[in-house]
Amino acid sequence: MVMNGVMDMSMMSTYFITAIILILNVDVGFHIGKFLGALNNIGWHGIMLFSTLLAINRCDSIIRFIDKIIYRKDCLWKILIIINYLLIIISFISYLLPNMGVIMDKLDFYAESERNALQLEYIFLKVTFVLLGICLVLYLAAFIKLLILYFKIQQANSPSYEVLLFLQTFFILAYKAFVVVLYNFYPPATKTMFIVANIVGMLEQGYHPYLYLVFN
Repeated sequence: MVMNGVMDMSMMSTYFITAIILILNVDVGFHIGKFLGALNNIGWHGIMLFSTLLAINRCDSIIRFIDKIIYRKDCLWKILIIINYLLIIISFISYLLPNMGVIMDKLDFYAESERNALQLEYIFLKVTFVLLGICLVLYLAAFIKLLILYFKIQQANSPSYEVLLFLQTFFILAYKAFVVVLYNFYPPATKTMFIVANIVGMLEQGYHPYLYLVFN
């Protein structure tokens, strides 16, 4: 949950800088644009990786399926977190390599030649859909388990704290899925819709503190 917040801050910082650039109407140049593009994209990659890890954790807290597979569950979480960190670092470095970056030009992004040739952004998009699908399956399984516990009135096995965390993390994932579908399948046809789509996308990184406040 904390790392999701850190990744959100990474993306929000690029939007904040972009807002300043638009207000001042200046050209920051190729290198700064490339760095901002890398920062924005690794933020999104990190969000998806840690959202998947969060979905596994929340599902396991309700269903307890990992206990049946692995004895040292605490070690598993540490290993998965380290793997996520390594993937984020590798991703960030790849965006800074020559001809492999994504340039942030005010409100637009464009990939450099080598990244386009390797279709890396297309691959990342497909991976995003796979991760979202895994998360939705896990949340669905946890939701069914909660319903079973509710009808059996086994309050000891389904504390309200776990239910609140489940609802909180499910809302986060559902909003992310909505943003992904919106950006990839419903391109804005007018300037008004373009503004609305960008507001929806930026809110995806900004609503978390208020969500935490409501649920906690």
